[in-house]
Amino acid sequence: ARQSLTELIVPALVVVGKTLCVSVGGIVAGYRPSTAFKMGLTLSQIGEFSFVIAAAGAAVGVAGGHLYTVAAATAALTAAGIPFLVGRSDDLSRAASRRIPTRVHRLLQRFHVWRVRQNAWDRRCPETLILSKYLIRPVIYAAVFVAGILLVRGLSGMAERLGAVM
Repeated sequence: ARQSLTELIVPALVVVGKTLCVSVGGIVAGYRPSTAFKMGLTLSQIGEFSFVIAAAGAAVGVAGGHLYTVAAATAALTAAGIPFLVGRSDDLSRAASRRIPTRVHRLLQRFHVWRVRQNAWDRRCPETLILSKYLIRPVIYAAVFVAGILLVRGLSGMAERLGAVM
């Protein structure tokens, strides 16, 4: 029972985690939040390479054989489920947009408007393009990277506590 629960939880975490990470990257890159969400959903599937990594880990003794089963289940469920989710991406994007707090939604929209203005300004003024490209964007990317690391650390701690409970 615990193994089958793991085989259902891991694919859900993969889809949510990869969708979130790619969405944040898309927003930072200047895409609309709805477009970034669709990009994240589209890229959330894992493929056959996960089998290779799981098998190699099991062969070396770094990971147990259970990892291969989880990787296979995750790849199969994401391969089967992602096309359905992508087909419903407009509805899912609207639903996700309604569920995020209003302040966060406003912040995302303001950031998008700022990025559009910045891109327009960068095309007109070469000095600003250099400043933006080599100072402002790296600072934003570093902040997103650090936030991602903190999020992963928090999620891994939560997963450890969840594993201890089960």
